[in-house]
Amino acid sequence: MPFLRSAEYKLRYLLVRIVVPAIINSIYFFTSSQKKTLLIIKNDGIGDYVLFRNYIQFLRNSIKFKDYKIYLLTNPTCKDLVDHFDLNFIDGCFYYSDNYFLRWKLVELIFNLQKLRLQTIIYPNYSRKSNIDWLVNKLNSDEKIAIDGDTINQPQLLKEKGDKYYSKILRLNLTHLHEFERNKRIIEALTQEKCDFTRPFLNLDELNLEPNESVIIFPGGSESNKKWSASNYNSLCRMLILELNLKIILAGGNDDIEDGEIIQRGIRKTHILNKIAKLSLIELCELIAGAKLLISNDTVAIHIAATLNIPTVCIAKGDLYGRFVPYPKHIAPQTHCVFPPYLVPSHNQDKWSVLNINKVLPEKVFSTVISTLKHLTQN
Repeated sequence: MPFLRSAEYKLRYLLVRIVVPAIINSIYFFTSSQKKTLLIIKNDGIGDYVLFRNYIQFLRNSIKFKDYKIYLLTNPTCKDLVDHFDLNFIDGCFYYSDNYFLRWKLVELIFNLQKLRLQTIIYPNYSRKSNIDWLVNKLNSDEKIAIDGDTINQPQLLKEKGDKYYSKILRLNLTHLHEFERNKRIIEALTQEKCDFTRPFLNLDELNLEPNESVIIFPGGSESNKKWSASNYNSLCRMLILELNLKIILAGGNDDIEDGEIIQRGIRKTHILNKIAKLSLIELCELIAGAKLLISNDTVAIHIAATLNIPTVCIAKGDLYGRFVPYPKHIAPQTHCVFPPYLVPSHNQDKWSVLNINKVLPEKVFSTVISTLKHLTQN
């Protein structure tokens, strides 16, 4: 049986990764590109998309690309945001996930992208992925542009191999920048225009805004070592209720259901409302927009709050310090971070922290909440 599984894997790999893409490529190889067609590839997580999406609007309105048909390739998790906020700035959207590696969805995607007969492909990630470099290599296009960034998501040898798939590699000074500002530099280089965006934003007119006067707790995270424990959140909630008499709303995804139950343990339901796994992404934006304060791990909720200028306390272990959090004060002055003891702030934004996020004490987060709320009342 292991042999059969191995044989099935090899056959699927041969068909999905080599044979069928080559056939599709050959079908469209001799067809000329459709002039003024552009594909932007931005298939990271939702937080990454939140820090990039405003520049799609800028690119759409730029002198260089205003007459282009603009298509977007992004992660399926970003679909709600794209559908709700960004369809006016693009002519079509396609979705790609890392789990497409040996799925027929990958073949279907390649076919649909080849049908566009693209003139230009832009992959504006500072931290490229090898699977996207591979995908770009399988597509016919007159111009393929990428960024000469770091090797967070792929080894140096694979990055150098991927460089050969592009007709142009932009080499920019992008070190020591928050991701929003790094994206800004990249888009300015692509459009040859100055962008005056100073912070990420969402169009409030497209949200159903209703103040809830609550503290939103978002305990989720993309990786377990980036998640403050549910027991710590439980202790924090008890302090918020007992000493500040604050109303609390829990939010998160399906993976956070168990944590939500632990956070609620021993707390009266009149003090805490559990909306974990009950909100769409847009409803989460609306919930945060109406909040008094957000408390969250280093994840998408932090970036949504920054776009809405909502006071935030972020609990983080210090990964890639300064790239995503902490935010510079000129971008998100109301976002405050709490890190484990002994964290040494670094300008090396390609370093993963080895510290334990659960060394952050609930008392430390509570004191940061108090100072954040006090600052609000003073202003």
